[in-house]
Amino acid sequence: RPEIIITDQDAAMKKAISEVFGTEVHRNCFWHIMRNSRENLGTFLKDRPELGKDLENVIYGSISKEEFDERWAAVLEKYDAKENATLKLMWKTRSMWAPAYFMDVFCPFIKTTGRSESTNSSFKDYVMRKDKIETFLQQCEIFQEEQAETERRDRFESNVQDPVFATMQMIERDAAKVYTRNMYLKFQMEIHNSAAYSIEEIEKGVKYSVHRLMDHDNLEFYRKTFSIEVDQTINSFNCICKKYNRDGLLCCHVLRLFTHLGIYKIPENY
Repeated sequence: RPEIIITDQDAAMKKAISEVFGTEVHRNCFWHIMRNSRENLGTFLKDRPELGKDLENVIYGSISKEEFDERWAAVLEKYDAKENATLKLMWKTRSMWAPAYFMDVFCPFIKTTGRSESTNSSFKDYVMRKDKIETFLQQCEIFQEEQAETERRDRFESNVQDPVFATMQMIERDAAKVYTRNMYLKFQMEIHNSAAYSIEEIEKGVKYSVHRLMDHDNLEFYRKTFSIEVDQTINSFNCICKKYNRDGLLCCHVLRLFTHLGIYKIPENY
């Protein structure tokens, strides 16, 4: 049984997935939701130019279900938008698409890159609407084999090619030893972005706040402050952004804390 299935808002697929796997594994593609909402709210937003920006702040800034619900309701109240049909549907289905509702679901880099749409587009090269189910299943196997070959090629290149370092930090050298090249490049971006933050010690060795001093590329959240809870007896560093839970990669906030604490290698459990 899969941990998560991402689809567009097709009613037939929703029904089938619910019957076979249950509702807890099904999510709607965030990329599609945002694209469709912009199209459907075009005229409505034109008359309320700040509404779109405030809604994006809620969507990209909320890190918990409770925070999302509270902030969404406040924005709709502010702009008298409670009766808009598109916003009502988005609210009703929020558990299917809002990032705050599956912060702990492992689904690497879907939110930040539109990867679900990219994968969907790639898969369309292998199947056609008129294909029979037998052909569809055969093409699925071919697609999986080619994806596995891409991963094997990435591992080979990671082993034989020397990485290009972007910083003088020792933890970047350590990352080059443990990650494949694609993952290393993503880690390298997090290391680079970590320089945009400062550290505030709330409780020595236990709790820290990380403050963004300037904007950087690939911002995942609009908020400027992130808290990190630490238990160094078990090498636990839990940031409220929960990037590691979602993407399997340490966030720039934790990496900034590592610099502050003098941690130069990626802990074994990460």
